[in-house]
Amino acid sequence: MANHYTKEFGVRPDNIRLVPNWADTKRFSGLDKTESRKKIGVDSDRKIVLFVHQLSRSKGAHHIPRIAQKVKQRIPDVMFLVVGGPGTANDVSHFLRDKIAENGLADVIRLEGRVPNKDIQSYFSAADLFIMPSDEEGFGIVLLEAMASGLPFVATDGGGPVMDVVSSGQGKFVVPAGDIEAFSQKTIHLLTSESERKALAEEGRRHVRRYSIDEVLKIFEQASFSKKNGAV
Repeated sequence: MANHYTKEFGVRPDNIRLVPNWADTKRFSGLDKTESRKKIGVDSDRKIVLFVHQLSRSKGAHHIPRIAQKVKQRIPDVMFLVVGGPGTANDVSHFLRDKIAENGLADVIRLEGRVPNKDIQSYFSAADLFIMPSDEEGFGIVLLEAMASGLPFVATDGGGPVMDVVSSGQGKFVVPAGDIEAFSQKTIHLLTSESERKALAEEGRRHVRRYSIDEVLKIFEQASFSKKNGAV
């Protein structure tokens, strides 16, 4: 992203400091999956795929029915939990309901609506896999929360710094935005490979430590500019 600003807008490199977003990593760790599933009313033996975002086209919510259809063909007991309210722009909440009804996906896709922030960690704990099929994406804090929860994910490279955030192993499960076939196949692959999910879970927990509040605070404190270069 720093290179992009330098190339596209002529910002001098010495006027740029990179400070990442952060996640409360302690909050999303240590929850029991069985108890979390009981809390949100999910069958203990189903494969659970979680989406947490606005229900907008930019966040890829309109792709969920197609992804769910493809995944269900290989994994009949899969359930997609969709957490989020209508998007402020390009809202697809009505589109989702229509597609769920048209394609008989009521038992596959569960629309949770908006969930209080204090309860969201239970959804991360209950899931087997997180998805972020965004057409446009910024930093993607939800990916940090997934990592802190020990939850592997499939994501798209939606024009933001997604590949700058993920680890090398996680990067294998980031696909081009809009490539539903590749996204669905990666989702199926991880849902059918418990060993790989476990490996990615551990890698995610290690990788997300650099985005803890304490670590990002150190970066912020060190990101000082001298007055001579005119930076603010």
